[in-house]
Amino acid sequence: MVNKTQADSIARKLRETIVAASNDNERRFVSTGSRLHVGNAASGNDRPFTKAVEVGGAPNMVLVMDMSGSMGGDFVRHAQVFIAAFLRLLRSGDITGSVWLTGGNKHAHIPANTTDAALGYLAAMKECESVADTLDALKPHLLDADVTVVYTDADLTDRAVDAAAWRAKGVDLVGAVVGGAHRAQAMKRHFGRSVVGSSGLDLATKLVAYLATRTATR
Repeated sequence: MVNKTQADSIARKLRETIVAASNDNERRFVSTGSRLHVGNAASGNDRPFTKAVEVGGAPNMVLVMDMSGSMGGDFVRHAQVFIAAFLRLLRSGDITGSVWLTGGNKHAHIPANTTDAALGYLAAMKECESVADTLDALKPHLLDADVTVVYTDADLTDRAVDAAAWRAKGVDLVGAVVGGAHRAQAMKRHFGRSVVGSSGLDLATKLVAYLATRTATR
């Protein structure tokens, strides 16, 4: 069962941080015009043309949740409520984006209107992570996102994630999880960046702080 108090608290912290970042960057623009970006084109980046974008609007975030068996305990304690908080922000319009589950050679979309009760029926018990395959399948969503968060313990047993290849396409992959320093080390094997929190609330705060920095420099 999803802890609604915790989900509300995480969502509130996320919202506060997003609003603060929006106010700091209000009316700031990042632009190289609508011309060909030579560096991106030369590197095979899937965004060879650039255009003006306002920094400080609702961020576009994609959340990919590892549902393999090694995530079982973490999913019940932390990840489930984190999804619930994320969905709250999607429903309120504080963020745009999508939530996806991955594992067992499959992936599934979690609609924004999914209730806490429905989330309570989910369990992480798939035989493999399928993170790399899922990211490939979600490529259009990843290209549109400011940040793609992969919530995982980074114990990927089937196929490694090529963070450098995604970075060349202009996709910012961030591995995220609640845990200790050893989790951060594991993340480095698969993701260019990682955020590890001591709790769901701490993780949410660090993620949005990172997002604010990311959107300010796009």
